[in-house]
Amino acid sequence: ITGSSDRMDMDVVMDFVRAFLPAAEILGLPYNPGEANDVALLDIAEDAAGRAGLGFASVGVDAVNDIQQRITALSAEAEVIYLPTSNLLQPAVNAVAAAARQAGVAVVNSNDLPVREGIVPASIAVSYELVGFNAGEIALRIIDGTAPADIPPHRPAAADHLPVISERGLAAFGLDLPAAFADCGCLVD
Repeated sequence: ITGSSDRMDMDVVMDFVRAFLPAAEILGLPYNPGEANDVALLDIAEDAAGRAGLGFASVGVDAVNDIQQRITALSAEAEVIYLPTSNLLQPAVNAVAAAARQAGVAVVNSNDLPVREGIVPASIAVSYELVGFNAGEIALRIIDGTAPADIPPHRPAAADHLPVISERGLAAFGLDLPAAFADCGCLVD
C-alpha cells in the first residue's frame, strides 16, 4: 500500500504558532473525546509543543453545546488555541472563535477557510493541492511499472504546509501582524 498523506506535521504547526504568537507560553487544544483522531492527536501535539518550548493544556468537548464553557476554561490556561481537524469542532468554528475572542485568546486553525472568511486570525494547513500532486507522482510511478509496495507513502514536509493569515481575523482578535510574516505572501483580507 502506498499513497499521499494529508496528516499535518505538528512540529511545523508549533513552529508556526511560535512565530505567529512569540509571547505565547501555553498552547491549548480542544478535542472531542469520542473521536479517535482527536484523542490520538493529544500526545502528538503535547510532544510537539514541548519540543517547541510551549506548555500544553487540553480540554475535551463532548458536544457543540459545551463549546462556550470548555473554550472559556481552556482560555484560562492557554494564550493560543490550536483547533484541530475535528469532526465536532471544525463545523462549530464560529462558536469556538466567539468563545476564544471573548476570552482574549487567539485561534490558529487547521483549515484555512475560516481564516479566509475572517472568523479566526490564522491557519497552518497541509496544502491539498500538494497532496494531490504527490498522489499523482505516485500514480505515475505505478503506471511506469513500480510496484506500489516499493513506493513509500508520501508524508507532508514543512514545505507542504501553507500558512494563511487574515487581516479581518487579526483585527477581530485584537492582534497585529507579526513582523516575521510581513512578506509571507500569506495575508488575506
